[in-house]
Amino acid sequence: VCFVIDTLGYIISCFLLYQIGGHWNASDESDPNISLCSRIEDMTVSGIRYIKNSSFWPLVLLKASTSFVYGGSDVLNVSFAEENPADSEARKSEKLGSLFTAVGVGCLIFPLIAEKLTNDKYPKTVLNTCVLSFLLQACGCLGQGYFNSFKLTLLFTMLRSGGGNIAWIESQILLQMVVKNEMLGRV
Repeated sequence: VCFVIDTLGYIISCFLLYQIGGHWNASDESDPNISLCSRIEDMTVSGIRYIKNSSFWPLVLLKASTSFVYGGSDVLNVSFAEENPADSEARKSEKLGSLFTAVGVGCLIFPLIAEKLTNDKYPKTVLNTCVLSFLLQACGCLGQGYFNSFKLTLLFTMLRSGGGNIAWIESQILLQMVVKNEMLGRV
């Protein structure tokens, strides 16, 4: 069922993107005599130099640091689902599905709430929202580890994942505010 839903989501996205229309040519300035490998190497090296010489390089780490929580949390979700050895395999599967549903709900709801706290004209509001997101992640992780109730584990999973998604989205917005347009894809 999940694969069918994912597939339908991609098909719908593809259809919507196709409806945009227009004439797009992202490679107007590229030299046709330069190989693809050389272009990738040049873009990577110039992107790293740009980040290294910038004042905003910690923002790159801010965005990347949110991904550290997700890998470990996905593994922990399996442990949380299998905590009670008396549960049947079906019950453990239900719990795991519930945990990943909580992740999805947190990723959907909390960024919408956070959007009300930010103003694109004031980058500091976006940065403050990122700081708040790390507090949400910390509360979520602590709550997951401290409480034994599965319902509370679901609640704290939503907090953790919502905080992570806020940091992911808002740090990307912040990067787009401070990075030169020609360097956006490299940073």
